Parts: sequence; C-alpha cells; structure tokens
Amino acid sequence: MSDPRSAPTAPGRPGRPGRQGERGQRPPDESMSLLNNLLTQTVDEDYALAAERRRSRGEQHTTAGLIGLMSVLFVFGLLIVTMVLQTNRAAPALEEERAQLIERINDEGEEVEALRRTADSLQATVARLEEDVLSRSRVGQSLQRRRERLAVLNGTVPVTGPGIVITVDDAPNAVNQEAGQVLDTDLQKLVNALWVAGAEAVSIDNQRISSRTAIRGAGSAITVNYRSLTRPYVIRAIGDPDTLPARLLETEGGRAWLDLQVNFGVEFNSETRESITVPAGVPPPTRFARLAGGAS
Repeated sequence: MSDPRSAPTAPGRPGRPGRQGERGQRPPDESMSLLNNLLTQTVDEDYALAAERRRSRGEQHTTAGLIGLMSVLFVFGLLIVTMVLQTNRAAPALEEERAQLIERINDEGEEVEALRRTADSLQATVARLEEDVLSRSRVGQSLQRRRERLAVLNGTVPVTGPGIVITVDDAPNAVNQEAGQVLDTDLQKLVNALWVAGAEAVSIDNQRISSRTAIRGAGSAITVNYRSLTRPYVIRAIGDPDTLPARLLETEGGRAWLDLQVNFGVEFNSETRESITVPAGVPPPTRFARLAGGAS
C-alpha cells in the first residue's frame, strides 16, 4: 500500500474552486476569512453607512447655514449702503444749515456788542450830566464826593494806583487732566484772598470785580460778568505792593494756589508794579430810591 502522504495533491473540486498558491496549493489563511475581514475592515459596514448619511446631512446643513449667513451679510451691506446714500444726500442740507447757524450767531454777537457800546455811551453821558448837576451846589458837591467813594467800592469807575499783576494758566500737561486746569472756583479763591490781603480794586481779564460779580464756569469756559475769559488769566489788584504779595500767600486762598502750583503744575506768576489801572465795571441797576430829606 502506498503512503497517502506521498500521493499527489488533488485539484480543487468542481463547483468550489479553491485559491491556488504559486505551486497550486490553497492559501493557508483561507479557513480564517472571518478573522481577515475583522482585520481588514475595522469599521462595520452599517456604521460606515450611518456615518456617510450623517456627513451628507451635515453638508446639507452647512450649505444651508452658509446661504443664511450670506443672506444676512447681504442685507446688512444693503442697509449700510442705504445709510451712506442717505447721509450723502443730506450732507449738503446739513452743511447749509450749519453755515446759516454760524452766520446767525455772528450777526447776533455783533448786535450784542453794538448794544453794549451804546449802553456804555449812554452811561457816560448820564455820568457827565450827573457831575454837571451836582457841581452847581455845595450839597451836590458833597453828594458827588460820597458817590465817588462809593463808586470805587462798587466798581463803577476806573481806578489807577500801585499793586500787583498775577498771571495764572493751566498746567502744560493739563489737556485732559482736570486737576491741572484752572477752574472758576480757583479764581474765586484767588479774588477772595486778594480782598483779605488788602486789595482795593480787582479785575480779571479787564473785567472789574465787585460785590455783585459772578465768577462761574460755562462748559469749558469761565465767565466774569457774563463774559467769557481767555487763557492765560490776568488778575490786576490795586493795593500796597510792599505788603500785598506777602499777605496774599498767608491767606487760605493763597496757600491753596501754592498747592496747585507745586503739586499740579498750575502756572502762577506775580509781579509788583508802581502803577496799574483797573477798569470800571458795569453799574448795577437801581432797586431802591428815596427823596432827599428823608421823605420816602
């Protein structure tokens, strides 16, 4: 009997062809097809199909979202273009209104200045007539001397004499720093300090200071007697030049200004002069009057 191990290998059976190797033998892993599938296909086909469907839906959503975003951007751009066109159309009208407003302000300002000059001229005429009438009698002359003394205190006549000139201004770096700016309250403190130090007449930028003068802030400007001041602010005070500067620095207001100068850089320069002139102020209106001799 022959050894079956030496018998030739039979070809694959009909109807079920086998994989032949290089020497006509079947592959050794043919019986492990399930394991090969697991190794070569790590993702199950159902999962792959599901992932493909999700990607397809995601692309559809992404496309829809992109279309929506582009629509919003288009509408937004259309609104901007419309606003620009409307602004360009309205620009000439706005510019014309602005020019008209500026012209009106200038005209009103010139009219106000003309009325002020007229009022000053009439006031000077009234003062000359009063002096002429009062100088004709002794009683009138006595009243005139008393009126002159009161006019100095009231600030309705110009005064000339020795005193000091003080120039104050904002700190050099006080563009947006309120601490380095000269405020209306600072000028109020300085004027009050000058009165305490012995000043007889005071003016700021040629505006006479009296008991009825208002020093106040109006936006970014400071007004005295309802007139805007310009920097630097020049204060003239008539008084004894030998004692007025020293006594000024001894007052509370003077020390406050030294603090502004040292700590915040506010400019404060003072010099004595043998002769300065403080202009006259606007005379206050008459509120009460009575007849001479005590009759009311």
